[in-house]
Amino acid sequence: MYLFVIIAWYSRCIVDDELSSSLEKNFVTDCLKRALSTRKPEITNSDQGSHFTNLLFGNL
Repeated sequence: MYLFVIIAWYSRCIVDDELSSSLEKNFVTDCLKRALSTRKPEITNSDQGSHFTNLLFGNL
């Protein structure tokens, strides 16, 4: 199982999360799209794994 969580740095609140049984990149981008629909951060920070360096993630 793979868990992706988006956390607000200032408040430490969980903005959104997604759990997946496979390492497909869509679960990461789906979670990010939901989070960006409610909040617009000025700065984002992410892991350097393949999910976060692909073109689909970068175009959000």
